[in-house]
Amino acid sequence: MKRVVLVLLSFVAFVACRDEQSPTAAKGPAISAEIRDAVNGGGNPHFFWLPPIVAAPTFTGVFNPRLSPVVEICSRNVSPCPDGQVHVRFTTTSGSGGQIVRVDLTNQLYIVNWNTDPSTEPVGSSFRIAVIVHKAVLGFADVDIVGTGQVRNANTGGDVQLVNGRTLPIKFRIEDGALCPSNSTLDCAEHIASPGTDNTIVSNNQQAGTFIPAGALSQPVTVTIVQNSTKRCIPAPFALPEFEDCYDFFTDPGPNQFNVPVTVAMCIDRESVPSTAVHQLQLFQFDVGLPVRALQNVPARFLPCNGESSVGSRGSGVKGFLARLWRAVTPRPLFASHLGVGGSAGSYSTFTWSFVPEIVTNSINPQLGAVGTPVLSAPTVLLRDTTAAHNPVAGVTVRFTVEGGGTIVRDSAVTGSDGLASVGMWTLGTALGVNRVIATAIGAIGSPDTFTAVAAAPVVGLCPAGSVGSLTTFTNFPDALAAVPPGGKIELCSGTFTADNVEITKPVTIEAAPDAATPPVIQTNADGTNGFAIDAVGSGTVAFRRLSFTGLFMISAMGTYDQVVVDGCDFTIGPNGTGVFGGSSTVTSAKVVVMNSTFTGGALGVYASGDGDEVGNPIVATAPHFDVLNSTFHDFTFSGIQYQVGASGRISGNTVTACGFDGCIRSRFDNQIEISGNAVTVDADRITSNSHIRWGIAADVTVGGSLLIVGNTVTGVGGGGDPSNPASYAIQFAGIGLGQISPGGTIVMLGDATVSRNIIVNADTGLSAHDAVITGTDNVITGTLVGIAGVSVTTTTSVSLNRSDVTSYVIPIAGVGLVDLTCNWWGTDAGPQNVPVGVPAAVFTPFATTPIANNAGLTCGGALGAPRVNGLLTTPRPSLVPTPGAAVKGKRPLPL
Repeated sequence: MKRVVLVLLSFVAFVACRDEQSPTAAKGPAISAEIRDAVNGGGNPHFFWLPPIVAAPTFTGVFNPRLSPVVEICSRNVSPCPDGQVHVRFTTTSGSGGQIVRVDLTNQLYIVNWNTDPSTEPVGSSFRIAVIVHKAVLGFADVDIVGTGQVRNANTGGDVQLVNGRTLPIKFRIEDGALCPSNSTLDCAEHIASPGTDNTIVSNNQQAGTFIPAGALSQPVTVTIVQNSTKRCIPAPFALPEFEDCYDFFTDPGPNQFNVPVTVAMCIDRESVPSTAVHQLQLFQFDVGLPVRALQNVPARFLPCNGESSVGSRGSGVKGFLARLWRAVTPRPLFASHLGVGGSAGSYSTFTWSFVPEIVTNSINPQLGAVGTPVLSAPTVLLRDTTAAHNPVAGVTVRFTVEGGGTIVRDSAVTGSDGLASVGMWTLGTALGVNRVIATAIGAIGSPDTFTAVAAAPVVGLCPAGSVGSLTTFTNFPDALAAVPPGGKIELCSGTFTADNVEITKPVTIEAAPDAATPPVIQTNADGTNGFAIDAVGSGTVAFRRLSFTGLFMISAMGTYDQVVVDGCDFTIGPNGTGVFGGSSTVTSAKVVVMNSTFTGGALGVYASGDGDEVGNPIVATAPHFDVLNSTFHDFTFSGIQYQVGASGRISGNTVTACGFDGCIRSRFDNQIEISGNAVTVDADRITSNSHIRWGIAADVTVGGSLLIVGNTVTGVGGGGDPSNPASYAIQFAGIGLGQISPGGTIVMLGDATVSRNIIVNADTGLSAHDAVITGTDNVITGTLVGIAGVSVTTTTSVSLNRSDVTSYVIPIAGVGLVDLTCNWWGTDAGPQNVPVGVPAAVFTPFATTPIANNAGLTCGGALGAPRVNGLLTTPRPSLVPTPGAAVKGKRPLPL
């Protein structure tokens, strides 16, 4: 339940629609009927207007002469008086025309004279007279100026002559209890404190209190405690979260400072406090014009916190429990000592409790950035408690300021449940030099927190000798990388450079300078270390453009990277080396793109690999996405393009020749792979690692993965001899092999794929499916021992290929899982020849009677019954891939 501050409640309760009186020259100045005090309108029972404003009232309370009331005359008949509408204000020390509020001890009243003037209070104007003590409006009366020389009694209607025709004596009586009246709905207390005795004052609901020891005061004062429901009760720049409990403590008169420390105490709502933060609580004090102070915790056993309060809807039982908990575990519960519970006339103190968090940096600091551009990591702070768990603290206001140039998106932010607050974006200034952002959370440990970024030139040069245009030029990669800001560029002149395990930890472009006559040559170390190692790049792109690389291992990205681009580069790779490698990344949607580049030599041109779990299954979430586009690969000992262990991506538009023994394009145990529009050529007489080339394209996927293999051309060149001899074909195993291309082990490797519009020429088997589910159309398979073959080992193979041309074969189809091979052209209008006995005719009937692949206008029409069967080939061929240790034509055992 939202609790309303007494003074504000008083203001609101007194505002009502009054009877407006038209100005008339026949009447003198009159008090309107809108008036609030103990007698009129059910106002404060201890505040009375006195003659001449009203008739003399009857009162029985004790007059309080110790207060410092303020008489405020507002230009509008509203309360509280809006900013800029205070017409006249009188205090006990100052006022208009030299008039001040005085106390008349003899008549037990307060008085101030309001000298009206037609020039400042013209006929027809209206005013509200209000009496205020600290924040509380004790009563008010509305005044209409309708003439000169007279006033009209608000109750009796009788005329009252103004003194000297212009002065209205404003008289009123304030009694003990006026600052905490019986009709208040808020928790409060009002008592007289004496200088010679100890004084304990506790609010009516026992939720707040103070102890003033003997000697703290120099005279008797009125001490008042009033619940404050203003949100926020301590205004900015106080940054910490505020909760339901907030109180104003004040004394009248004074003192500015107590002679000895006093104690102020508050009970808090246990349900508002996370269990981990009980011992992180502290009281804070606020006085207008002074900084917020955190108060030292001291015992205050005079406040019972018994949980019997009727204030709010959440107090029953829990406040007492919290107090008992504190007393059980520590001799210092949440209470505080301070040096100024009150102040001089008109001053007051507000107290609330909050967590005391610490502010820590939660983004990269320091940073380097290009002038006039956003930094890579926007300044972010974490507010957390100081327990061992470091729980985040929500509701803390953090203010950000800029020094040294630049702009930020947000100059303040409130922490959420994660405890974080950020500027959103920090754009550096246009001048070279240091920029700073300062994060401040008033009251938090470690505040302020400063972030630093150096605004640097966005482009630098790199040249063994001389300079690159007008750029600041360096002679080696480490120095150039240290100088260039994130997102910047290094331009290389023509020449030869060395890259020996150069670490790249920020987004940057490394490219040939526009005026470089020849591509810069980058030599990597021959000892097997990486040329460039990309890591710790949480966002942004690392790019290489128009460069020439030589060595073993040129570019490697793994660990943490976002985007890597290799465009228009040449790679000459030494034995067993690799051009570009992309490994797992902690960044979601990380990607490596290689395009328009050439790769020659080595074991692998490009290589993408994720990580496996403890069983060996790929960790797909961190595996790389790798695209290889429109590039050329030639002369490799293992494979031109190698993907494995959960990788995803596109292999499209590439030319691959002089492949390695394990294939030209190879995807092992991957996730989602598209292999499209590639031209693969396999030479029959090419031998690497004592082996002929086994596959043109070889691919399998992990569970849930899939392949899209479309528009590729796989051509074997050379060979010849007996067509029934596998060794007579340029491609030893399969033009396209899908599924467990290296069987064995416990990990399931599948070949689920869409295979369409591919051309396969001169292979032992055109299309091989091993534990695979294959669908597709419009393929051309020619010059093979076996056209299409299926094998099931760990799961059921299913092959459904239609509208394809399978010609120049010895055996058209073989194996198991041949589900639907209908509507294909088999090289003769009589259907496929030499079909093994175990293959039902329904698998391939009906069939096309003319070539049909890629001929959209043709339809299938060969439903001519069962074809002829070659009785000499009556059993399906066994696995179309070697088992471990098996020998082929006397060659060394093939590695798996």
